[in-house]
Amino acid sequence: MWDARYAASQVWDLEPSQFVAQPLQKVRRGHALDLGCGEGRHAIWLASKGWRVTAVDQSMVAISALQGRAAVLGLEVEALVADATSYSPSPHAYDLALLAYLQLPVEGLKLVLGAAARALRVGGRLLLVAHDQSNIDQGVGGPQDPDLLTNPHVVAGMLTDLGLEVTRAEVVRRHVDSTVGFRVALDHVVDAIRP
Repeated sequence: MWDARYAASQVWDLEPSQFVAQPLQKVRRGHALDLGCGEGRHAIWLASKGWRVTAVDQSMVAISALQGRAAVLGLEVEALVADATSYSPSPHAYDLALLAYLQLPVEGLKLVLGAAARALRVGGRLLLVAHDQSNIDQGVGGPQDPDLLTNPHVVAGMLTDLGLEVTRAEVVRRHVDSTVGFRVALDHVVDAIRP
């Protein structure tokens, strides 16, 4: 399904989400793992800022688009076709694990978070940005399937159980352009480190 969707048109913006760019703007560069990277807007942005990036997505079409954009921009990104729920990154190899709008049922999310947590070095950071479950009734856009949505407190609990120290877990508001100006989408951001 995702290959067909990506093949039909560019799905998302090329610019990074403000909730990814802002907290990582002044962070010391290292090795980043972008799980569920899609067409690679965050992987490309991280590489442009000096990060060494491994990007993973199940869609060959999305990974091909990422590789093409990286080549045009003269950036190096290790781009892999793999399902994030079964991908096993090298343990203790990454300074950053990013999950940006990777909407999964809770059991799949637990698998990905577990792999991401194991991949972090001591002092490594996990940043998750997702559509919040409150967005169905109070926001605009995003998945309308409640099984694909959670909230920051649930995610924070999962990360705490994995031994990470949660430094931020909150619902955030995002403006979405529309024909009548803008509307508001509700996302959540969870930031954690491996102590």
